[in-house]
Amino acid sequence: MALQNLVGMETARAFGLDPRAGLMVGSISLTGGVGTTLAWSDYFVETLGIAQAQELGLAANMIGLIAACTIGGPIASLLMRRHQLRASGDSTLEIGTLHSDEPHARLDYYGVLLALLWLNFALMLGSGINALVALSRMALFAHCVSLTLYAVSEPWNRHSDAVRHADILADVLKLDMATSGWKPTADNYLSRVPKNRILEAVTEALGTETAQRIDHLKKGGMVREAEQLLNDTGWVPEPLRTPELQSVAEDEPDDGPSEPVATAAE
Repeated sequence: MALQNLVGMETARAFGLDPRAGLMVGSISLTGGVGTTLAWSDYFVETLGIAQAQELGLAANMIGLIAACTIGGPIASLLMRRHQLRASGDSTLEIGTLHSDEPHARLDYYGVLLALLWLNFALMLGSGINALVALSRMALFAHCVSLTLYAVSEPWNRHSDAVRHADILADVLKLDMATSGWKPTADNYLSRVPKNRILEAVTEALGTETAQRIDHLKKGGMVREAEQLLNDTGWVPEPLRTPELQSVAEDEPDDGPSEPVATAAE
């Protein structure tokens, strides 16, 4: 290693370079290898101010590998023949077994077919998993995003800004629950509110006369009728409306029977 470094430094000095650059063509690259060269290159460039030290070390490492193959191999073969040396693989192993004694699969026609069968099975399994992931990717993304929002109105917590923040986000993104496909049904809204709320929804969406046609019904019948009446009106409850979009809809002129623009806030 010392000889490598001395030769490298003297060679660098002979070419008019910083002698310390010769270390990159010495033991750092020839003994340490590529990993050691990459590890020391930043130090040589930033601390010692030797530009392109990494390229110099990698080039020296490549030259060393080529020299080992073209020069070291023939010299080693010549010395082995001259001194009648044998490789250790020709002798009996003291530990383990010889490769010829180990059971191994034969490369024949049936072995190739079996390998192709397992390869196709792995490809089909991977394609199926990829298709399932693609189908659920957007749903999983929407679920993860929804977990970051909390817009529950809590009567006991009057200082919470959760709903206001959700309204701001909905306004910026122009969220609209009606155009997103939300409709009032028995399961998601109508059966969960009292009768007066159902009548208010029908009145707001379709007018007082329509609401009067169902005000005599019991809760179950009123829920079924209201679900049919509100199906294509675009009406959504107050908590699901975006305040900014709602105010724009209220400012529009009334040219006749109107259907309130339903907007939403997460």
